[in-house]
Amino acid sequence: ANHATLLERMATPPSNSKPGAARGGAAPADLRKFQRGVLFGSLGVFTLVAGFAATMPFNQARRDQLGCGPKCIGSLTSASSLLRLIGAVVIGRLSDTIGRRSMLWLGLVGTALSLFISFTMDTLDGMWLAAIPSSLLNHNASVLKALFADYAADAKLNDVDRVSAMGKLGMAVGASFMVGPALSTVLASSYQGALRIAAVAACISAIFFAMLPPVSASVTSSMAMAKLPKREPGSTQILSTLQNFFHLPVLKTGGARLIIAIRLFAGLAFNIYQVLWQSSLKLRFAFGPSDYAIFAGVVGLSYALSQGLVARELIRRSKGNPTALALCCVVLLGIGRPLALWTHDIRVVYVVFTFMVMALGVLNTLISSACANLATGDELGGLFGFLDAVENVTGIIGPLLGGTLASAAGPGATLAVVVGMYVLNFAIIALFYNTHVVLAQPAAKKFD
Repeated sequence: ANHATLLERMATPPSNSKPGAARGGAAPADLRKFQRGVLFGSLGVFTLVAGFAATMPFNQARRDQLGCGPKCIGSLTSASSLLRLIGAVVIGRLSDTIGRRSMLWLGLVGTALSLFISFTMDTLDGMWLAAIPSSLLNHNASVLKALFADYAADAKLNDVDRVSAMGKLGMAVGASFMVGPALSTVLASSYQGALRIAAVAACISAIFFAMLPPVSASVTSSMAMAKLPKREPGSTQILSTLQNFFHLPVLKTGGARLIIAIRLFAGLAFNIYQVLWQSSLKLRFAFGPSDYAIFAGVVGLSYALSQGLVARELIRRSKGNPTALALCCVVLLGIGRPLALWTHDIRVVYVVFTFMVMALGVLNTLISSACANLATGDELGGLFGFLDAVENVTGIIGPLLGGTLASAAGPGATLAVVVGMYVLNFAIIALFYNTHVVLAQPAAKKFD
């Protein structure tokens, strides 16, 4: 009965009811709160990420000015990934215990500290120090995913509405990577000028986050289950506190482990592929800075469209069978990677990447929505944080593995490993996704 109920919920299209009417049993007030939360959360993350992206056109010139060569850049990237790995898990779990909105403010504090360091220390040491606060504390996109799921649960909305909310969040992030660099190109002439744009954007983001509505007591009461219990004094208390803090029963479920494996293989495939991809653009098409900017804009636009429009419509039309949709996304990625690398027609590159980025956006939306079904409110932030940590692990291991493979076995073998990762994802999705994710008991009913 639970399986049939979940399939029915996933197949139900959004209601065409008049404004102000409830959907899926939601009270009008809860529905309005859900809509306000999604709107202000998406605008908040859009402005915050756009501010960060505004510094991107000046980053390489600043690195060159400060004497940060390839080894320095690689070390800084790995260190930032390691800090994000730690921060993703801790902030995600804190959002389950202390609250989502508190962690959004902590993320803003991290951003402000990084901007302050960059303003006051225009040195190599300053560049390293500035990476610490934002990498550790700013995980607002993941926290907002969990918060949107809370709003949807509060309003008793169906999966399609939740997918739509998370799609709008992804659309905001994708659009910010187009708007940010464009703003800095027009309004800033130096890295310091771009930092001022980022500071203004962070202030605007704070206004939007301040307008986020609270989650109702019915949802926050489930989060109270994650509050750390008092233990006996001494070292045993510290150990018990840490064990309780990082204890996530959802990670023992087949669905969560499957999603972690999908994210792991997809992340490794992406990061290994990047070793080949960046150099191939310059070799085949003599890409310059303006070409990279156009390419980044197309990628950002494609991802924004996939999250805001394509994902919801495809998931709605999948009629309770997201497994087939997930498999199609993996096939597009597995075929698109080698095709984009082999072609010598730049038009083919743009077309292939448009489809690949949209497939990636749909797959990410499917995963985010599935997490909200697998985890209860007191574990959802921790699960999203753990998935982000896995992605950061692939960001550390993938480039090292890709570089080693490319040097030892050549680009052909490296590309074969990338395609192999997608073959693995296809196999595990085909074999296990329907049983462990689609037919999994909804998190809200696990403890009924």
